Amino acid sequence: MLDEKGQPVNAEEHKEEVIVHDDVNKIKELSALLPNKKRGNWAVIMIGMVMFSEVLLFLANMYKFKLLSNFAENGAVSTEQFDVSDAFIGLSALLSLLLFVISIVTFIMWFRRAYYNLHQKVDFLQFDEGWAAGAWFVPILNIIRPFSIMKELYRETESYLKQKDPSVEVKLNENLVVLWWALWILSNSLGRLQQFLSNYIDTVETMINVQIYTMFENIIGLILAVVTIKTVRDYTKVEPKLFE
Repeated sequence: MLDEKGQPVNAEEHKEEVIVHDDVNKIKELSALLPNKKRGNWAVIMIGMVMFSEVLLFLANMYKFKLLSNFAENGAVSTEQFDVSDAFIGLSALLSLLLFVISIVTFIMWFRRAYYNLHQKVDFLQFDEGWAAGAWFVPILNIIRPFSIMKELYRETESYLKQKDPSVEVKLNENLVVLWWALWILSNSLGRLQQFLSNYIDTVETMINVQIYTMFENIIGLILAVVTIKTVRDYTKVEPKLFE
């Protein structure tokens, strides 16, 4: 065996060089991947806190619904009771908003890191990894692109791992991603509609109907939180296999 200069090369030494070169390349490849487990855990924790706030908000709205129902039947509700109810709803809504914002931040941090890691393993993904964060804040794009990226995470990660090792057990159900995004769109649409309806409250009956609608919105938000947690957890269980 000859080297580039035409000089003889010891076969054993050449084999060792190849092994070392391959090991160095593997180390460089792994070093390009960034740990994401803690980010996934924090995302799940904060979404869990959002679940708690949704339950609290549902209870606050249910209390207001009962007061309005009693008032419609016999008027036996004091002004102080309504004041307490409004304060309960206000504080619950404020807590829910605060936790929601924090959960969005932690989720996007995990989401972008996951897409970045997949970029290190799979060529020619649909979007640049920065879109995993930026797409949430661009009108029109935020309706479809985050969904496309999440589907790509699920599909391409499973495909890559099974190509690398056909015996590996990977359970990433894209139908879960479809459900997650459908609930996200529904939840946001209900929220905007609720704000619109609140501008047209002129009778007790209308107020009762809006309260029923609001409680339904809370239930959808709770279901969304549960599905989001599962979506994140399912991927975080699989992502470490990219490091192997």
